[in-house]
Amino acid sequence: MKLKEHIRAIAADLYLGEKNFLATSAETGYGKNDVLDKIRVVIDMANLAATQTDGVDDTDDIADTDDTDASDDE
Repeated sequence: MKLKEHIRAIAADLYLGEKNFLATSAETGYGKNDVLDKIRVVIDMANLAATQTDGVDDTDDIADTDDTDASDDE
């Protein structure tokens, strides 16, 4: 069975797309650059997300759980 056929069979068994797999070999180094490229993409996306949220104050989104209200004192 060829490599693409193996990947297709594994993807089908796991109900995933073939593009979700990166074939690699520890013996020959096959696929190493593909894995490193994917890692770079993930790091770049994480850095982009981090820069887009810098300076954002998330405390406004926290629900006020204090049950005491000035209008309750009447």
